[in-house]
Amino acid sequence: MGPIDRFTRDEVSAWVWWPAALLLIVGVVLTVPGEQRAVDRREREAIAVAPSAVAGVLEPILLDAGPDGVIEGAVADRLRLAAVERILTTGWVEAVRVWGADGQLRWSSDPGDPVGSAEAFNDEELARALSSPGGVHAVRSERDVRGAQAPETLARYVATTAGGAPAVVELSARVEAIVGDVRSDWIRARIVLGIAALLVLGLAIAATREPVARIGAGVPFYPTSLPPGMELVEADRDEERGRLLGQVRELTEALRASEDARRGLEEELRRANAQLATLRAAPGPRRAPSVPTTGSAPARSVAHEDVVVIPEADTIDERPAAEGDDVLERLVEPVSTSRAPVEDPSVLRARLAHTAAAKKPWYRAERRRREGDG
Repeated sequence: MGPIDRFTRDEVSAWVWWPAALLLIVGVVLTVPGEQRAVDRREREAIAVAPSAVAGVLEPILLDAGPDGVIEGAVADRLRLAAVERILTTGWVEAVRVWGADGQLRWSSDPGDPVGSAEAFNDEELARALSSPGGVHAVRSERDVRGAQAPETLARYVATTAGGAPAVVELSARVEAIVGDVRSDWIRARIVLGIAALLVLGLAIAATREPVARIGAGVPFYPTSLPPGMELVEADRDEERGRLLGQVRELTEALRASEDARRGLEEELRRANAQLATLRAAPGPRRAPSVPTTGSAPARSVAHEDVVVIPEADTIDERPAAEGDDVLERLVEPVSTSRAPVEDPSVLRARLAHTAAAKKPWYRAERRRREGDG
């Protein structure tokens, strides 16, 4: 199953792709008014900076113009330098012009403008600017100062004075230079949303086909993706889980029993070591524990004193120590005082070593072989 089928051939995919496609389509449509609002906001920003540019940069120089508002010589040079360095560099202004109240062009930063001519069709705009001193009158136009066809421009007119005479400063720029970057950003966003909407719409259309599963179509190891006859039945899972838990419990119980047996053997060994230490430390003849041995001959009565002796190998109890019998019961037995008492501990240790060796199978086999030879 391909990647497209994996995400479109189940019942849930249609409920995901269709709402997503509709949201993206709505987003593409909303980019149109969003772009227009962004363009208007940029134009308002460009218009708002016009009064401060005129009042802070150009107006102090225009006050030095001639009494009739003529701009020439040093005043024209200062005006050009200020316009180039502080206004034209913003990118929102392409030309600065100074108009007289009679509609005559007194000065322009564009060398191609007809300075001294009054042929421009902007008398109405100049009159509106002069009627609202301190305000800005903005006009969109597709003609230049000569009236010829030109790219759409945004002209901002601000009333001022030149040499004591009323004048109007025009800050003109192509609309594209002001809002071009804003429009480019919104166009890129519209293209991205449009491509995403087409892709999601295609998936939504593919999701209208007959579904093969409720969810998870084509996902590896998902129940609906397994071949027929390979599904894992929940009852089998429970049975396997119960079997594994039973094995864990059995192992736990066996481990607990082994630990208890180990502790019992350690306790038995401590008791034997304690009894042996007592026998070593006691002065005079050493007495054996007054307990009968299991599996050996009955204990004989003691007339006077009992001593510790090593029983013969045939009388040693060969049962495993796990049965809990005392170790000394299988190693020593009380006897009559007819035998000589053992007072040297080294003799007792030698006999214990002899007894331990006698319990080995190979030792008994060797002993039987020697008795047979004798």
